[in-house]
Amino acid sequence: MQKLYYDFDAYHLVGFCNCENIGISDDFYKYCNDDEKMDEFKTAIREKIKGKVLKDLKIDDLENLQYENNKDQIKEILLLHNLQSYSDEKLRFPFNLYDGGKNYDIEHIHATAEEKADKKSRYEWFKNNYSAIKKTKEKLKDSDDLKGKIEEFDLFEKAYHEGKNSDIFNKDEEFNDLRKIMINDNLDEDFSKDDKIRNLCLLDSTTNRTYKNSLFITKREMILKKAKGEMNKEDYVYPLLLCTERIFLKFYSNVDSDDNLNFWTKNNREAYLKDISNKVTAFLKLKGEDTNG
Repeated sequence: MQKLYYDFDAYHLVGFCNCENIGISDDFYKYCNDDEKMDEFKTAIREKIKGKVLKDLKIDDLENLQYENNKDQIKEILLLHNLQSYSDEKLRFPFNLYDGGKNYDIEHIHATAEEKADKKSRYEWFKNNYSAIKKTKEKLKDSDDLKGKIEEFDLFEKAYHEGKNSDIFNKDEEFNDLRKIMINDNLDEDFSKDDKIRNLCLLDSTTNRTYKNSLFITKREMILKKAKGEMNKEDYVYPLLLCTERIFLKFYSNVDSDDNLNFWTKNNREAYLKDISNKVTAFLKLKGEDTNG
Protein backbone atom coordinates (compact mmCIF):
# COMPACT_ATOMS: atom_id res chain seq x y z
CA MET A 1 0.00 0.00 0.00
CA GLN A 2 2.85 2.37 0.85
CA LYS A 3 4.43 1.65 -2.53
CA LEU A 4 1.21 2.78 -4.25
CA TYR A 5 1.34 6.09 -2.40
CA TYR A 6 4.90 6.88 -3.46
CA ASP A 7 4.41 5.78 -7.07
CA PHE A 8 2.69 8.84 -8.58
CA ASP A 9 1.30 6.94 -11.57
CA ALA A 10 -0.14 4.19 -9.39
CA TYR A 11 -1.50 6.73 -6.90
CA HIS A 12 -3.40 8.57 -9.64
CA LEU A 13 -4.58 5.41 -11.38
CA VAL A 14 -6.05 4.01 -8.17
CA GLY A 15 -7.45 7.41 -7.22
CA PHE A 16 -9.24 7.72 -10.56
CA CYS A 17 -10.79 4.28 -10.14
CA ASN A 18 -12.05 5.21 -6.68
CA CYS A 19 -13.53 8.43 -8.06
CA GLU A 20 -15.31 6.68 -10.90
CA ASN A 21 -16.32 3.53 -9.01
CA ILE A 22 -14.19 1.20 -11.11
CA GLY A 23 -13.67 -2.03 -9.20
CA ILE A 24 -10.00 -2.95 -8.77
CA SER A 25 -9.96 -5.07 -5.60
CA ASP A 26 -9.25 -8.29 -7.52
CA ASP A 27 -6.34 -6.63 -9.33
CA PHE A 28 -5.03 -5.25 -6.07
CA TYR A 29 -4.90 -8.66 -4.38
CA LYS A 30 -3.55 -10.31 -7.52
CA TYR A 31 -0.60 -7.98 -8.07
CA CYS A 32 0.15 -5.76 -5.10
CA ASN A 33 1.53 -8.38 -2.73
CA ASP A 34 4.46 -8.71 -5.10
CA ASP A 35 6.55 -5.56 -5.69
CA GLU A 36 7.78 -7.04 -8.96
CA LYS A 37 4.24 -6.96 -10.33
CA MET A 38 3.57 -3.22 -9.90
CA ASP A 39 3.87 -2.58 -13.64
CA GLU A 40 1.41 -5.40 -14.35
CA PHE A 41 -0.97 -3.89 -11.81
CA LYS A 42 -0.81 -0.48 -13.48
CA THR A 43 -1.33 -2.02 -16.92
CA ALA A 44 -4.44 -3.87 -15.70
CA ILE A 45 -5.84 -0.66 -14.18
CA ARG A 46 -5.17 1.32 -17.34
CA GLU A 47 -7.13 -1.20 -19.38
CA LYS A 48 -10.13 -0.82 -17.08
CA ILE A 49 -9.97 2.97 -17.30
CA LYS A 50 -9.74 2.84 -21.10
CA GLY A 51 -12.84 0.66 -21.21
CA LYS A 52 -14.74 3.02 -18.90
CA VAL A 53 -13.69 6.39 -20.34
CA LEU A 54 -12.67 5.99 -23.97
CA LYS A 55 -14.78 3.00 -24.98
CA ASP A 56 -14.50 3.12 -28.79
CA LEU A 57 -13.31 6.73 -28.86
CA LYS A 58 -9.97 7.40 -30.56
CA ILE A 59 -7.72 10.02 -29.03
CA ASP A 60 -7.91 12.14 -32.19
CA ASP A 61 -11.69 12.30 -31.76
CA LEU A 62 -11.55 14.16 -28.45
CA GLU A 63 -12.13 17.43 -30.30
CA ASN A 64 -15.60 16.20 -31.34
CA LEU A 65 -16.90 15.75 -27.78
CA GLN A 66 -19.68 18.22 -26.97
CA TYR A 67 -20.74 19.49 -23.56
CA GLU A 68 -24.43 18.70 -23.92
CA ASN A 69 -23.97 15.19 -25.36
CA ASN A 70 -20.81 13.96 -23.62
CA LYS A 71 -20.78 15.72 -20.25
CA ASP A 72 -19.76 12.72 -18.11
CA GLN A 73 -17.08 11.58 -20.54
CA ILE A 74 -15.64 15.10 -20.81
CA LYS A 75 -15.42 15.39 -17.02
CA GLU A 76 -13.53 12.08 -16.84
CA ILE A 77 -11.12 13.13 -19.60
CA LEU A 78 -10.47 16.51 -17.99
CA LEU A 79 -9.72 14.67 -14.75
CA LEU A 80 -7.26 12.37 -16.56
CA HIS A 81 -5.60 15.45 -18.05
CA ASN A 82 -5.11 16.83 -14.56
CA LEU A 83 -3.86 13.56 -13.11
CA GLN A 84 -1.08 13.19 -15.67
CA SER A 85 -0.15 16.86 -15.18
CA TYR A 86 0.11 16.32 -11.42
CA SER A 87 2.22 13.18 -11.95
CA ASP A 88 4.58 15.05 -14.25
CA GLU A 89 5.17 17.62 -11.52
CA LYS A 90 5.55 14.94 -8.81
CA LEU A 91 2.42 16.25 -7.09
CA ARG A 92 -0.54 14.32 -5.71
CA PHE A 93 -4.01 15.23 -6.90
CA PRO A 94 -6.37 16.26 -4.01
CA PHE A 95 -8.82 13.35 -4.37
CA ASN A 96 -10.25 13.95 -0.90
CA LEU A 97 -11.39 17.46 -1.88
CA TYR A 98 -12.42 16.46 -5.39
CA ASP A 99 -14.75 13.91 -3.75
CA GLY A 100 -15.73 12.04 -6.89
CA GLY A 101 -16.32 15.30 -8.74
CA LYS A 102 -19.03 16.56 -6.39
CA ASN A 103 -17.11 19.73 -5.62
CA TYR A 104 -15.99 20.54 -9.18
CA ASP A 105 -18.00 21.52 -12.24
CA ILE A 106 -17.34 21.59 -15.97
CA GLU A 107 -17.01 25.26 -16.87
CA HIS A 108 -16.64 27.12 -20.15
CA ILE A 109 -13.29 28.86 -20.42
CA HIS A 110 -14.43 31.44 -22.94
CA ALA A 111 -17.95 32.74 -22.43
CA THR A 112 -20.76 31.42 -24.60
CA ALA A 113 -23.61 33.61 -25.79
CA GLU A 114 -26.70 32.97 -23.71
CA GLU A 115 -30.07 33.46 -25.33
CA LYS A 116 -32.05 33.83 -22.10
CA ALA A 117 -31.21 35.31 -18.69
CA ASP A 118 -33.18 37.25 -16.13
CA LYS A 119 -32.73 40.97 -15.54
CA LYS A 120 -30.69 40.52 -12.37
CA SER A 121 -28.27 38.07 -14.02
CA ARG A 122 -27.73 40.41 -16.95
CA TYR A 123 -27.06 43.34 -14.67
CA GLU A 124 -24.52 41.32 -12.69
CA TRP A 125 -22.87 40.20 -15.93
CA PHE A 126 -22.56 43.83 -17.06
CA LYS A 127 -21.21 44.82 -13.64
CA ASN A 128 -18.61 42.03 -13.60
CA ASN A 129 -17.41 42.90 -17.09
CA TYR A 130 -17.81 46.67 -16.99
CA SER A 131 -14.09 47.40 -17.25
CA ALA A 132 -13.75 45.22 -20.37
CA ILE A 133 -16.96 46.65 -21.87
CA LYS A 134 -15.64 50.22 -21.62
CA LYS A 135 -12.44 49.23 -23.42
CA THR A 136 -14.37 47.48 -26.19
CA LYS A 137 -16.64 50.49 -26.67
CA GLU A 138 -13.58 52.61 -27.37
CA LYS A 139 -12.39 50.13 -30.00
CA LEU A 140 -15.74 50.26 -31.79
CA LYS A 141 -14.98 53.82 -32.87
CA ASP A 142 -12.35 52.41 -35.24
CA SER A 143 -14.62 49.72 -36.69
CA ASP A 144 -16.71 50.67 -39.71
CA ASP A 145 -18.87 47.58 -39.27
CA LEU A 146 -19.59 48.02 -35.57
CA LYS A 147 -19.42 51.80 -35.08
CA GLY A 148 -23.20 51.94 -35.08
CA LYS A 149 -23.30 49.73 -31.96
CA ILE A 150 -21.76 52.44 -29.75
CA GLU A 151 -25.21 53.88 -29.09
CA GLU A 152 -26.36 50.51 -27.72
CA PHE A 153 -23.32 50.38 -25.45
CA ASP A 154 -24.19 53.88 -24.21
CA LEU A 155 -27.75 52.81 -23.40
CA PHE A 156 -26.57 49.86 -21.33
CA GLU A 157 -23.93 51.95 -19.59
CA LYS A 158 -26.54 54.55 -18.65
CA ALA A 159 -28.87 51.79 -17.40
CA TYR A 160 -26.03 50.24 -15.41
CA HIS A 161 -25.48 53.47 -13.51
CA GLU A 162 -29.23 53.79 -12.87
CA GLY A 163 -29.37 50.36 -11.25
CA LYS A 164 -30.49 46.79 -11.91
CA ASN A 165 -34.18 47.65 -12.36
CA SER A 166 -33.66 49.30 -15.75
CA ASP A 167 -35.92 47.75 -18.43
CA ILE A 168 -33.12 47.55 -21.00
CA PHE A 169 -31.74 44.49 -19.21
CA ASN A 170 -35.00 42.72 -20.18
CA LYS A 171 -34.45 43.21 -23.91
CA ASP A 172 -33.20 39.89 -25.30
CA GLU A 173 -32.03 41.01 -28.74
CA GLU A 174 -30.15 44.11 -27.56
CA PHE A 175 -28.48 42.36 -24.63
CA ASN A 176 -27.37 39.32 -26.63
CA ASP A 177 -26.12 41.59 -29.40
CA LEU A 178 -23.91 43.41 -26.89
CA ARG A 179 -22.76 40.15 -25.33
CA LYS A 180 -21.85 38.60 -28.66
CA ILE A 181 -19.73 41.62 -29.58
CA MET A 182 -17.89 41.26 -26.28
CA ILE A 183 -17.38 37.51 -26.65
CA ASN A 184 -15.97 37.72 -30.18
CA ASP A 185 -13.92 40.87 -29.72
CA ASN A 186 -10.52 40.40 -31.39
CA LEU A 187 -11.17 36.74 -32.23
CA ASP A 188 -10.74 35.39 -35.73
CA GLU A 189 -13.89 33.28 -35.77
CA ASP A 190 -17.27 33.13 -34.06
CA PHE A 191 -16.85 31.38 -30.72
CA SER A 192 -20.15 32.52 -29.24
CA LYS A 193 -21.18 28.86 -28.95
CA ASP A 194 -18.15 26.64 -28.36
CA ASP A 195 -19.15 23.62 -26.28
CA LYS A 196 -16.16 21.48 -27.26
CA ILE A 197 -13.58 20.14 -24.81
CA ARG A 198 -11.06 22.72 -26.07
CA ASN A 199 -13.21 25.35 -24.31
CA LEU A 200 -13.96 23.45 -21.10
CA CYS A 201 -12.19 22.97 -17.76
CA LEU A 202 -12.84 21.74 -14.22
CA LEU A 203 -13.55 24.49 -11.72
CA ASP A 204 -14.19 24.23 -8.00
CA SER A 205 -17.67 25.12 -6.78
CA THR A 206 -16.49 27.98 -4.53
CA THR A 207 -14.92 29.83 -7.46
CA ASN A 208 -17.73 28.80 -9.80
CA ARG A 209 -20.29 30.80 -7.84
CA THR A 210 -18.57 34.06 -8.75
CA TYR A 211 -17.31 32.91 -12.17
CA LYS A 212 -20.75 32.36 -13.78
CA ASN A 213 -20.95 33.64 -17.39
CA SER A 214 -18.19 36.23 -17.18
CA LEU A 215 -15.92 37.07 -20.08
CA PHE A 216 -12.48 35.47 -20.31
CA ILE A 217 -10.76 38.67 -19.20
CA THR A 218 -12.92 38.78 -16.05
CA LYS A 219 -12.50 35.06 -15.36
CA ARG A 220 -8.74 35.42 -15.75
CA GLU A 221 -8.66 38.19 -13.15
CA MET A 222 -10.65 36.00 -10.72
CA ILE A 223 -8.49 32.91 -11.26
CA LEU A 224 -5.20 34.79 -10.93
CA LYS A 225 -6.49 36.53 -7.82
CA LYS A 226 -7.30 33.15 -6.28
CA ALA A 227 -3.95 31.70 -7.37
CA LYS A 228 -2.16 34.58 -5.62
CA GLY A 229 -4.14 34.10 -2.39
CA GLU A 230 -5.99 37.39 -2.65
CA MET A 231 -9.57 36.13 -2.25
CA ASN A 232 -11.69 35.60 0.84
CA LYS A 233 -11.03 32.61 3.10
CA GLU A 234 -14.25 30.86 2.07
CA ASP A 235 -13.05 30.86 -1.55
CA TYR A 236 -10.27 28.43 -0.63
CA VAL A 237 -12.38 25.51 0.62
CA TYR A 238 -11.50 23.76 -2.64
CA PRO A 239 -8.27 24.49 -4.54
CA LEU A 240 -7.80 25.48 -8.15
CA LEU A 241 -6.77 22.46 -10.18
CA LEU A 242 -3.40 22.65 -11.89
CA CYS A 243 -4.71 22.55 -15.47
CA THR A 244 -7.34 25.22 -14.79
CA GLU A 245 -4.73 27.57 -13.37
CA ARG A 246 -2.48 26.91 -16.37
CA ILE A 247 -5.27 27.81 -18.80
CA PHE A 248 -5.51 31.34 -17.45
CA LEU A 249 -1.73 31.70 -17.34
CA LYS A 250 -1.74 30.88 -21.07
CA PHE A 251 0.60 27.98 -20.21
CA TYR A 252 -0.41 25.79 -23.15
CA SER A 253 0.59 28.21 -25.88
CA ASN A 254 3.59 30.47 -26.36
CA VAL A 255 2.71 33.33 -24.02
CA ASP A 256 5.62 35.42 -25.30
CA SER A 257 4.03 35.58 -28.75
CA ASP A 258 0.47 35.88 -27.46
CA ASP A 259 -0.58 39.48 -27.95
CA ASN A 260 -4.10 38.86 -26.68
CA LEU A 261 -3.95 37.71 -23.05
CA ASN A 262 -7.54 38.77 -22.47
CA PHE A 263 -9.09 36.24 -24.88
CA TRP A 264 -9.13 32.48 -25.30
CA THR A 265 -8.07 32.46 -28.93
CA LYS A 266 -8.14 29.76 -31.59
CA ASN A 267 -4.42 29.08 -31.07
CA ASN A 268 -4.95 28.79 -27.31
CA ARG A 269 -7.75 26.26 -27.83
CA GLU A 270 -5.72 24.17 -30.26
CA ALA A 271 -2.69 24.11 -27.94
CA TYR A 272 -4.87 23.15 -24.96
CA LEU A 273 -6.56 20.34 -26.92
CA LYS A 274 -3.17 19.04 -28.02
CA ASP A 275 -1.98 18.93 -24.41
CA ILE A 276 -5.13 17.09 -23.32
CA SER A 277 -4.52 14.50 -26.06
CA ASN A 278 -0.86 14.10 -25.13
CA LYS A 279 -1.50 13.83 -21.40
CA VAL A 280 -4.36 11.33 -21.73
CA THR A 281 -2.21 9.28 -24.11
CA ALA A 282 0.63 9.29 -21.56
CA PHE A 283 -1.64 8.47 -18.62
CA LEU A 284 -3.25 5.50 -20.34
CA LYS A 285 -0.10 4.48 -22.25
CA LEU A 286 -2.02 4.43 -25.52
CA LYS A 287 0.14 2.79 -28.18
CA GLY A 288 0.12 3.80 -31.81
CA GLU A 289 -2.11 6.81 -31.19
CA ASP A 290 -1.48 10.03 -33.08
CA THR A 291 -1.34 12.89 -30.57
CA ASN A 292 -1.21 15.63 -33.19
CA GLY A 293 2.52 16.03 -32.96
